[in-house]
Amino acid sequence: MFQRKSSSLAFSGLFAGVATFGLLLLSGCGVGSLAAGSDSPVGGGTNGLMGGILHGGPNPISGATITLYTTTSSGYGATATAVATTVTNTNGAWSLTLPTNIVACPSGEYAYVAAYGGATGAQAANANSLLMVPIGACSSNYTSTGSGPYVNTYIGPTLFMNELTTAISAYTLGNFMTLTTTSACTPLCTVNIGAPANNHGTASVGSSSVAPTAAGLGHAFANALSLINVNTGQPNAYTNGGSSASTGGVIPDAEIYLLGNILQACVNSTGVTGSNSGTSNDSSGCGKLFSFTTPPSGVSGSSTPTNTLQAMLDLAKYPVPTVNTWPTNCNGASGSGTTTATQCLFNIATSQAYPGGLTSPPPDWALAVVYTSSYGLNTTSTTPACTTSPNCPGLTYPFYVALDYQDNVYVLNYDANASTLPQSASTWTNIIGITNGGAPIFATPEDTSHKAISIIGTDLAQHVFGANAVASSPTIQVYSATSGAILATPSYNNSEPLAVAADPFNNLYVATYIETVNLRKFAYSGTPTSPVYAAPTTYSAISLTTAGGPYQLVFDSNLDLYEYLDPAYGGSGSPYACLLTNQSSSTYTYMSAAPSPAYTNCTTGGNNAVAIPGNTGSGVIAAGIAPTSTNGALAIGSTGMTKLTRSGSTIAAASTTALPAVTGGILYNRYVSVDGKDWGYSADGGNGQVSGVSVFDSTDTLALGTYKGCFVYTATSITCGTVNSAGATQAPMASPRATGIDSSGDIWVVSGNTQSLTELIGAAAPTWPGLSMAKAGLPQ
Repeated sequence: MFQRKSSSLAFSGLFAGVATFGLLLLSGCGVGSLAAGSDSPVGGGTNGLMGGILHGGPNPISGATITLYTTTSSGYGATATAVATTVTNTNGAWSLTLPTNIVACPSGEYAYVAAYGGATGAQAANANSLLMVPIGACSSNYTSTGSGPYVNTYIGPTLFMNELTTAISAYTLGNFMTLTTTSACTPLCTVNIGAPANNHGTASVGSSSVAPTAAGLGHAFANALSLINVNTGQPNAYTNGGSSASTGGVIPDAEIYLLGNILQACVNSTGVTGSNSGTSNDSSGCGKLFSFTTPPSGVSGSSTPTNTLQAMLDLAKYPVPTVNTWPTNCNGASGSGTTTATQCLFNIATSQAYPGGLTSPPPDWALAVVYTSSYGLNTTSTTPACTTSPNCPGLTYPFYVALDYQDNVYVLNYDANASTLPQSASTWTNIIGITNGGAPIFATPEDTSHKAISIIGTDLAQHVFGANAVASSPTIQVYSATSGAILATPSYNNSEPLAVAADPFNNLYVATYIETVNLRKFAYSGTPTSPVYAAPTTYSAISLTTAGGPYQLVFDSNLDLYEYLDPAYGGSGSPYACLLTNQSSSTYTYMSAAPSPAYTNCTTGGNNAVAIPGNTGSGVIAAGIAPTSTNGALAIGSTGMTKLTRSGSTIAAASTTALPAVTGGILYNRYVSVDGKDWGYSADGGNGQVSGVSVFDSTDTLALGTYKGCFVYTATSITCGTVNSAGATQAPMASPRATGIDSSGDIWVVSGNTQSLTELIGAAAPTWPGLSMAKAGLPQ
């Protein structure tokens, strides 16, 4: 039987290393042996693989079909492997009894359990109920003795599956999940979770010889097991195994309990009783849930959900409901009243089956883990030495965020609001490193010599870099991504370096302003611990001196550069987007030999520069650009997001979509990020007010609202669901400055006024930072 290794949380692996296995095919959904659940569901019996309890709120669910799955390496949402199935008894208990010739849980894959149908009390079975619970990696914590008639016996804690584990599964694993229906399994057969083979846990990174430890699916399962205790069915309070906000991110348990109460109104019923759509419902708990979580009109391939898990998947992906006017009682047709879909969802939770849920509606349904003020404070580091006061600071005024190929998070931190560049208000900067699970890596000392860094980035050689835009002492800093120590300061003797980017070969490209020629390449060599940068190669790349300085500099899949020029930096007129082609004779292939570029000049009269619609002159507020995987880019201006199309070396503005402004009808957005589905994200600084992340679906050309998230924490006055003095619903973001997207689809947001780092769980499509620069937004 399996011997369980030490684990402080839910078991994260099972039946690994099985010597013999086969697949027993049964009719319909089932595979493996089918047996009624016992009254004692815990693992550890003579032939018990694992066991669990299934509840709808406080009520056991009987007669539900339990299926154990393992993930696949065939692609996102590809068909998973159904290992075994059983049914729950009258107490909601289940146990899986398996012979020796079952399908083994493959090394590198993950396991999870889903429960379909079943009934609570004396009600008829609910065909709209679908719940699930994550387990974790197949091979992490378990081994097989390989002896006895039941070599696959699992000894471990009982799984507790309910609405809370289902909501967390949808938010954390939704980017990798599809639900399929077949004639043999009406209306639902399979819960599929999968990712490309090299997007599971580790992958090589070509010539850089590094291996990510947090590739998409592995990171997503780690998120799930960090947020929820699958043995109790209850959310944890903090990430990183923390016991307070100083040791982990604050988990929004009040919102999770509310989601559970909303779901249980459907689970503890007989399901939909009449017709149901995104614009009307049958007034049942399930009918309301499905109507209010229907994706926005115009989203490709969307439809009204028909089960509880799909409703959570849709809510996680579209957390700002756009069908937003219903009658007071939320029944009947949409558009015939003034009650919002968010309020209607809140109203479904009439029962407090899960005590502690929000008592007023959240600003939206984004799931926000929040790292609060001073998080990451380092008082003990010796490399570099923390000799300043308060030693090496934690979150104070976070201004920019960058992620590396392992989903580690790096924050550019100030001591004060730095609204102008060079930063006139701040007296120091420092860099804070945090793992994707929330564990502090380092915090550098207060740096008064480089207070004008406005953007940081990472490379594939475990470095973080930034440029100090001070005319009197312009510098480039290269830090260790593991200790924060400054490893190199490439020689730079030109004015005001602003935007910095690294190519897949760790070469640095720096753009400046107050120059006619302002693009320079620093060729990388040496080792990660002793990097060497050659004297800069200068390109006559940009001469838009009247348009101001470079705000964002990013590579596309051909190692061509997109640059956003902002007139706020000493310029005039409209902001411009420039396409700087590298003039390579052939299309750049990721991880091939680097080209020897000769970047083309960019002029206002040329066809590789385009004016971005919006305000003109020094008053321009919104600025930023990022390439898409469809041969173009997204740029933001004061009126909204502009799609840029490319043909050869020319670009043109295709269309501009207005985005909702959080403050005074004006967009205060800075920087743009693009995810694996070519959606654009930009933090609306909100002019110091409660704000969030503007979201744009470039595929369907839809503005999807502003993601804010929910936050309840007794040590702060920012409480989700309440309204501040300015009339805005409180959220963990006030004056958010920048966003970064990781391989699980989490959006990381730095917010100055709330001194916070917010992780919006699963809100974007998976993206590998650094690795994705050659296929914009797409995990490699």
